[in-house]
Amino acid sequence: MEPGILLSWRLASLDRSVLAVEVWRADTFTGPFENVTRSSLAPEPLMEFHDVSANRNQPYWYQLNLELQNGDRTNSAPIEVRAGSGTPFRTLLLPPREFDSEVEVRYQVGPGTGQVQLEVFDMRGRLVRTLEARLIHPGEYQLRWNRQDNQGKSVRRGVYIIRLTFQGQQLARKIALLNG
Repeated sequence: MEPGILLSWRLASLDRSVLAVEVWRADTFTGPFENVTRSSLAPEPLMEFHDVSANRNQPYWYQLNLELQNGDRTNSAPIEVRAGSGTPFRTLLLPPREFDSEVEVRYQVGPGTGQVQLEVFDMRGRLVRTLEARLIHPGEYQLRWNRQDNQGKSVRRGVYIIRLTFQGQQLARKIALLNG
C-alpha cells in the first residue's frame, strides 16, 4: 500500500468559471491551512489527489480552493480525514435484491480507479441492459434497476445474470425476477 492519503471527490457542477483546483491541508479544523498540491489541478467532474506527505493514523483537515475566471478564490468547507492502516477496497458484487418494480444492485470496487461495466444478461447470454459504464474511484456503490431493457421495455419474470467488470475482473450473480 502506498504511503499517504488518496483523496477523491466529485465536483457537483462543473462550469467554465472554475479555472483550477488546489488541495489545502491543516492539522486542526481552524488551520492554518497550507497548499499541498505542487501545481493547480485542472477541474474535472471526478477528481483525485494523492497526498504523499500525510502520515497514517493521524487526523488531517482538508479543503478545496477553487480559482475562478474572474480572479476570485473560494474554499470548500473543511472535512476531517484519518488515514488508518485499513485494507483497500476489493471488487465485490453483492447479491441483488428484488423489490416490487425494481432490483437493488450493490457493489464495491478497488483498489484503484478504473472503468466499471455493470450489465444484465438473460440466460441465453444476450445483453438485456447496461446499468453502468463509467470511470469510478474505489468505493461502495448502489443503484436501482427499473427492470427495463436497453430499449425501455419491461423484462419478463425469469432468471437473469448481473455481471460486474472492473480492471479485467468479472463477477456475476443470478437473480430470479418473481414479480411482474
